[in-house]
Amino acid sequence: MIVKVKYFNEEVGGYGGQEYTYRTYLPVVPFTKVIAPTYKGDNKAIVTEINLPESVQDEFEAKGIKLKEIERYDT
Repeated sequence: MIVKVKYFNEEVGGYGGQEYTYRTYLPVVPFTKVIAPTYKGDNKAIVTEINLPESVQDEFEAKGIKLKEIERYDT
């Protein structure tokens, strides 16, 4: 499934800012806390939207971008 997440922001002590798109095979619903891989390392995130259409992935791949995969929950 393709999802959108927002990262945890240490400065404000909560989730916010820009949304980022990932693929996951975990069962998630909005507000599920997960660990999202980034180019800077793993980051706490919260799921904001689920079940985006597969065409979203095609749009990223057309730009040469491969969606990263969320593989674990934030405990």
